Amino acid sequence: MRRWLAQFLFLFIQNPFIQNFLTGTIYRGPAKMVCTGTLNCYSCPAALFSCPIGTMQFIIEYAKMVPTYAIGSLAIFGTLFGRGPCAYACPFGLLQDLLHRFSPFRAQVRIVPWVRQAKWLVFALFVVIVPYWKEIPAFCAWICPAGTLQAGIPIVLANDSFRSGIGLTFAWKVLLLAVIVIYAMREQRPFCRYICPIGLFLGLFNRISMLRIARDRNTCISCGMCGRQCPMGLELPREINALDCIKCGACIKGCPPKIRALSWKFTPFDAEPAPDEGRTVRTQN
Repeated sequence: MRRWLAQFLFLFIQNPFIQNFLTGTIYRGPAKMVCTGTLNCYSCPAALFSCPIGTMQFIIEYAKMVPTYAIGSLAIFGTLFGRGPCAYACPFGLLQDLLHRFSPFRAQVRIVPWVRQAKWLVFALFVVIVPYWKEIPAFCAWICPAGTLQAGIPIVLANDSFRSGIGLTFAWKVLLLAVIVIYAMREQRPFCRYICPIGLFLGLFNRISMLRIARDRNTCISCGMCGRQCPMGLELPREINALDCIKCGACIKGCPPKIRALSWKFTPFDAEPAPDEGRTVRTQN
């Protein structure tokens, strides 16, 4: 319950200007200089802050420079929390959680190993290469479903002049958003699992971040109960704190009370060891 409260709280902290949806105007004050660690569109009428991916593309596209500010902002979030913002603060993550929770045809789906690598291609091609060579903010322009939902659709609905300029790109983005929304009703957080470049970047810090999920290897019996609760479909406990772990804590709650092998840990300079894939594990009788 506490995670749900945090998600809604951060939703309104990042999007306080609800009244702007009526006019389709965008807040452009000094707070827009701040990058968050979540997928929250800069052009959303209600948004207070900037999206780091949008900032990266802007700097790469127009300045032809390494986007040190956006990278540094994400590195701070990553060093402190890893992918924790994905679980507790991301508005689009909240939407996917709600869709799956109340879906009549949801399923517990393991993350597809080779498809999860698509995030690397999305980041390299649409966040770096195309913006640099073609001067197009490709991820925002062609992919980002959060931008379509938070900015594209509301601004088009509120402005007659924008409706007359709707083209194939907008239609494609609405179609992509619909596909992700519908599939999120079956598989938990598909966008986070396979596409999100912010999650990829934050995940690089998962094993060295101050916030980690600690596993007591002396008490863990690898019963798999924690993995049944994982919204990312990871192979737990082997992939605890792996790149795709969003550190939601569901695995901690799923660990049997008599075992309690998992717990929160928030401390610097104590990196998580690499997963022991070849280790022989005990099974529960």
